[in-house]
Amino acid sequence: MEFVVTLSEVLTEDVTVDYATSDLTATAGADYVAISGTLTIKAGAPSAALIVQVNADSPLEGVERFVLTLSNPNGAMIQYAAGTGTIVDYVAPTQFYVADNVAPAIYKYEADGTYLGNYHGSFTGNFHTRGIAATPRRDRDLLTPEQWPSDSRPCRR
Repeated sequence: MEFVVTLSEVLTEDVTVDYATSDLTATAGADYVAISGTLTIKAGAPSAALIVQVNADSPLEGVERFVLTLSNPNGAMIQYAAGTGTIVDYVAPTQFYVADNVAPAIYKYEADGTYLGNYHGSFTGNFHTRGIAATPRRDRDLLTPEQWPSDSRPCRR
């Protein structure tokens, strides 16, 4: 997860600020990797970024939060001293579908590309394909998650 620390105006000298993460509902070590240190925004630069590694959850825990706090500025003042990191569980799809606009047919695949056969279920709503071409003739398009059959959508929490 990226946090961008931005100056209100570009300065001619380096700016430094201390930073540290702390738990809210997320737990350092389990849900994310805690960081702390001193960030330098180089002279002439408008901003600098800090990266917080987010760990995969198993089992899913729902939305969790932690805080990145700035302190001890040198060369500038802090306007907003804290930013909240929100971790949202995501379950990657285990299958995907390809629509063949010529046949017409819908083919089912595992996430690794293994062909599982034709999909014979029903889609809800109006079916239309997006502009991702799988062949030069544009006769096959990948389905977006909104177009997946209702019984196979991944759960994004």
